[in-house]
Amino acid sequence: MLFFYAEELERARKFVLANPILKSGTSIGANVKEAQNAESNADFIHKMKVAKGG
Repeated sequence: MLFFYAEELERARKFVLANPILKSGTSIGANVKEAQNAESNADFIHKMKVAKGG
């Protein structure tokens, strides 16, 4: 859904909105993946909080 919305914004030449929306939507998954490779329980919890946004 996020990708379709970003593509629609790009078609409408709303690049200022499309790029940050796409990056923010995909960064959650990247942060979760990074948490899965945490070095300790504390590191895992910290990285999952980052993925959650707070």
